[in-house]
Amino acid sequence: KTVFYAWHWYGFPRTAQEAVKNVLAISSDWNVPSFLTEFMDCSASLAAADASISFSYWHYSSYCTTGPAFGNRSVPDHTFGACITGWDGGDPSQVCPREERGPGAQGAQRLLV
Repeated sequence: KTVFYAWHWYGFPRTAQEAVKNVLAISSDWNVPSFLTEFMDCSASLAAADASISFSYWHYSSYCTTGPAFGNRSVPDHTFGACITGWDGGDPSQVCPREERGPGAQGAQRLLV
């Protein structure tokens, strides 16, 4: 296969488990794998991993230097990125303990940047 269904989860549907259920249905209907590409907390990556869905954590907005938070540098010569979707909202050192999911869960997964 040369395609996959990329998806994000930022709280809708209400739980990450509901999102995974929906994604699994799409993946089955379209006969393609899925890949979680954006999320903000461990519930999404843990739910994806439990369903054997790949995920990545990226922290793009931390690398932009445009706007008032950076001294209104001259654009485009002294800036990088647009910071248009928020800035520095994630945590690149995040560790998602399996214990957050409930009894019987083991191990932890580190979100690698």
